[in-house]
Amino acid sequence: MISHTTVTALALAILVPYLARIPGMAVHGPEWLWSYFPSLFGIGFFAAFAAIPGAALAFLAYLMPKQDIAFSLGAGLMTIALFFLHATLDLASDSTAAIALVIIPFMAMIAMAGGFAMGAAITWLARRKT
Repeated sequence: MISHTTVTALALAILVPYLARIPGMAVHGPEWLWSYFPSLFGIGFFAAFAAIPGAALAFLAYLMPKQDIAFSLGAGLMTIALFFLHATLDLASDSTAAIALVIIPFMAMIAMAGGFAMGAAITWLARRKT
């Protein structure tokens, strides 16, 4: 059975890149958002890469089930990293800019792991004092 934390982590990772493009439409026009919808295959390919940090967060949440603070901090930092990196990525700027679509999920995974580690440390310190 799929837990709500898995669904939350994957939904955040897949939806945030698209939501991050919406504010840029005021400056760049609708092409800014539509550049993330190249074709049906492109959307599936993009969603598969976008799900990488969410799957990693869901895996960590599965390994350490009593880490609510760690999950929250990991999800928060992953969301912030994904939002910032996708909101500032201009695919039309360079022919190699699309490579960033493959690199960004791994950068967000590093931010997520840092947040998860901070949350696990906070939980460990709190349990140690009680």
